[in-house]
This record gives sequence, structure tokens and C-alpha cells, in this order.
Amino acid sequence: MIRRIIITLITLAFSTATAIAGELQKPAAAAPATQPTARNESAFQPLDKLVPDADFRDMPISDAMDWLRKLDGIHIFVNWRGLELAGIDRNLPITLHLKNKSVADILNLMLGIAGIGKQPLAYSVEDNIITISTFREMQKNTLTRVYDIRRILNAAQAMPYPARVDHIEKLLMDQVDPASWRARSGEVGAMRELQGQLIVTQTKANQEKLELLVKDLTSLLSTNAPRK
Repeated sequence: MIRRIIITLITLAFSTATAIAGELQKPAAAAPATQPTARNESAFQPLDKLVPDADFRDMPISDAMDWLRKLDGIHIFVNWRGLELAGIDRNLPITLHLKNKSVADILNLMLGIAGIGKQPLAYSVEDNIITISTFREMQKNTLTRVYDIRRILNAAQAMPYPARVDHIEKLLMDQVDPASWRARSGEVGAMRELQGQLIVTQTKANQEKLELLVKDLTSLLSTNAPRK
């Protein structure tokens, strides 16, 4: 899935009242029951593999996973403990009959069925290994990255430095999974600024979104910077 983030720069003035105001827009869509935590083209090649015929008739979900594992290049790890704690038994019967669908399509439908009335399930891909667990457990798998935001900060030098930092942090948190940030009573994300570097802890999927936003904002501000 290719997600496009459209950035509209509402105001960019470089004067005594310089300030940044931006509106970041992205297509609104209801969260699916099964949510891949990140999309990396090289990592997702196994998921793009087309399966001529997938026929599961009241097959235990664990056997369905084993069937997928037999496909060339497909490596799957299932967090059965996490699924069982969510009320999803490995013997849960799955019925699907799909032709010429990708592994991703099959997984999305299979996990969507398994999660009905229970916790949503999710998968992620790392080093060509597909990991399956509950979406809640996936959110706990975070990493920390550092983003250089000095150019963005320098675009509003007339504002007090703390106000610039607060503005940028609010802008990013508004656009990337707003309810996940600990500063907003969430349980996952955290960010702090240190000498023009933004240190962020988030899920891999949200880190990818943040990377795109920071990159696009920096590019736009550089393009619109006044010429000396």
C-alpha cells in the first residue's frame, strides 16, 4: 500500500513576525482489522508473491500458517501466546478459497476473520520474516530514531526557541497517530528536542511516516527560503 502525504504550506513568512504554519493532509481511511506495521518494498517482496490457489476449508489457523510457510520464500513467526491471551486459539477454523491473490491479501483476510469479535491482529516484516501478533502487542515494538530539524527551526527565528520546538512537535503529533503519544495520554510514542535534533520513540510504521514528513517539510522550507 502506497500512502501519500500531501503537505500544503499555508504561511511561510520571513520577517519580524516569522512563523511556520502548515497543514499536513493525508487520505482518511478506517483502520483495517489487520494492519501491517510498515511497508518497505524490499522487505515486503514475500508478501507480494502471488498464490494461484489458496483453499482452506475449516482448516485450523495454525495449519493455514504452516501451509503458507511451505511457499517459497515465506517465513512466518506467530506469537501464539499473544494470540491466545487475546482469545484466539491456534485451532480456530478458517475457511477461505482464493485464487491468484498475494500472500498479503491472504494474510489480511485470514487475520481479519480470526480477529472478529476479539483484538485486531497485525503483521510486520523484518529481514523477510513475517511476524504475526495482536495489533496491541505490535504497538509495543518500538524503536528510537533521531531527526535533524534545525532547518525547520531556523525558518522561524523571530519566535522564541521553545515555542518553535513546541510548534513542530505539535504539528508532527497531530499528523502521525495522534492518540499514541504519551504526551497525549497514549502508551507508545515519545519525542524530545536536543540541540536541533528530535529524538523520537515510536512504532516502525509511525517512524516511517515521521521520516517522510520531516523530509518534506525540510525540503519545502529550503525551497521557500529567502535568497540572500
